Amino acid sequence: MLGFFEKNKINNFFYLKIFSLLFLIGASLYGNYYFSNKIKQTPKIFSEAKENKKNEENHFSIDEVLNQGKKTIKDLKQKGQEFGGQVLSVMEEKATQIATQSAKTVSDFVFDSTVGNLLRQIEKLPREQREKIKEEICR
Repeated sequence: MLGFFEKNKINNFFYLKIFSLLFLIGASLYGNYYFSNKIKQTPKIFSEAKENKKNEENHFSIDEVLNQGKKTIKDLKQKGQEFGGQVLSVMEEKATQIATQSAKTVSDFVFDSTVGNLLRQIEKLPREQREKIKEEICR
């Protein structure tokens, strides 16, 4: 029953990380969309000199937004790789635990079905024969 709660806890933590990663990607994309539309909606200035100056500022702002978007995507990629590494290490640990537990279970089963049956049969023998077997084994 405890294994179920650990598995459930790991699953919940995994889903929380996935949700956080998706939220960060969505927030980044929404921010890029919002700021690019904000730049497009700036009021037009009737003076040509001011308009050229404003266009130059907008050009740099778009580049800054694009660079920020690229940086955010790079950061998300790095976080995704770290997250993948964490998930992989958890999976390896669980696989090792399962393999160890399976080996112990098989070992117990083999002992019970072979040596355990032999010992039960010896216990059924009369006392004299049990003593002789004990002497032979202890030599």
